[in-house]
Amino acid sequence: KRYQELSLRNKPFGLFILTLDTHGNGHGHLSKSCEDQVYKDGSNQILNNIHCVDKIASEFINDILTSESFANTLLVVSSDHLAHPNSATKKLRSKQRRNLLMIFNNQMQPEKIEKVGSTLDITPTILNFFGENNNRLGFGRDLIGDMKALTEVHPDINRMLNQSSS
Repeated sequence: KRYQELSLRNKPFGLFILTLDTHGNGHGHLSKSCEDQVYKDGSNQILNNIHCVDKIASEFINDILTSESFANTLLVVSSDHLAHPNSATKKLRSKQRRNLLMIFNNQMQPEKIEKVGSTLDITPTILNFFGENNNRLGFGRDLIGDMKALTEVHPDINRMLNQSSS
């Protein structure tokens, strides 16, 4: 509803939404809108919450993608960090853990970018969609541009950042 309200104003706007259903005590917090839905047998609360967030987020994304206002919209879906240990960690273990970054606008054809980056790279990547034509911002690099991300140049990015913190 808020997206539709802001879209009707015909002025630039930013709308930032954070999901916290999968955060917390290792079990998360189930949204009231999903109390009647469970994942598989419903025995794992964090999996119920992930299932719920997936449903709500996908409905929201689809509503925007099919909206008349999408022609003037840049939709960014991003994770802020990898999952903390929780009651489904053993079931969800994967050798490759990655943050998520998806960018939608009506000018782009879907493609998968294989460049390895970090959350530091999200801002310069998004800024270029607004015409900033800047390949870098602080430690971040545009993931769509030609410049290598710091994670490609410095395999131990955390160590490099810690050394640069002073």
